[in-house]
Amino acid sequence: MTTPLALRRRHFLGILGAVAATCASPGLAWAAQTLRIVVGTDPGGTLDVSARAFATLLKDYRGDAAIEVENDGGGGGRFALSAAFEAKGSPDLISFVPGSMIYGALSDDELSSQFAAVQFLGSLGRDQRVLFVTERAGVKSFAELLASQNAITVPTPRATSSSHFETLLTNAVSGSRIKPVGGYGSAGRKVAIMSGEVNAALGSYDTFSDLVADGTLMPILALNAPIAGSALADLPVLSSFANTETKRQILDIMTAAAESDQMVIVPPDIDAVSFAALEAGFVACAPKVTDALRATSGNGSALPVDTAALRQTISAIFSERELYAKVLKSAVACGAALSDGQACVL
Repeated sequence: MTTPLALRRRHFLGILGAVAATCASPGLAWAAQTLRIVVGTDPGGTLDVSARAFATLLKDYRGDAAIEVENDGGGGGRFALSAAFEAKGSPDLISFVPGSMIYGALSDDELSSQFAAVQFLGSLGRDQRVLFVTERAGVKSFAELLASQNAITVPTPRATSSSHFETLLTNAVSGSRIKPVGGYGSAGRKVAIMSGEVNAALGSYDTFSDLVADGTLMPILALNAPIAGSALADLPVLSSFANTETKRQILDIMTAAAESDQMVIVPPDIDAVSFAALEAGFVACAPKVTDALRATSGNGSALPVDTAALRQTISAIFSERELYAKVLKSAVACGAALSDGQACVL
């Protein structure tokens, strides 16, 4: 029997093979110190695979300068963010953090101050966030779900996870009744779905693509705009329900978190020359990683995003952090009320 770890290792080796071509460096000067790459997840996950593939390319780009990759998945990426924040002024550290950190940063003042201070290089992947249902849910479309009097349940890891936030935010935007049930890890969520403990799922298309393929799950709503040409291109999109300014602000947050799925950040206050060198390395090597991820996954989820536009969106959200934090808090409360069958309109 092939274990999940063996599958991840095979996937990682496939990525390394696909990125075997080197990145050509324009001869920029690099600091002599070892470059640390801190990954805000445990080994073997998608973010870790991407970070290590990127490190392989960047090592050649830097002229075989020393690069060390370390994992620190504490706090759902919080420790990797803190590592970048605390290395203020240093050009010798890069952190990879999940885009879901945006939810935490808007909910936590200390995290927000760190997030607003670090510098954003870009993202190696764009997530496709989707609502799925099982046959037991008794609905075959999102329109049927909205018309139904019955709530559906989705498994989530914890109250600070992106799927928990997104469940409640989907309720707040659309008026749906989706109830998050916490305490499930990544493997536990699939077991809960297959055993009938829950009747829906919300999250990355990559995560649940196997259950879609075998007919266990059916996608009924895209939370962010699907990638053109993907299997999700014909799904209804949550943005069609954003008929108020508050709902549009909620979607700003959800879209930024999804499109910065594999966020790459560096410490605050790096000198301009060093930052330019790091940015040039990212621009040269990131497309090779995203192309390889797309080739191995086959669904286009790793397509490069518009870094300039994403940087502007994130900057706008955190320059108006008080407003967006208030919107997020009220939307979560509204979504929770709806999940319990109470009335709430934003």
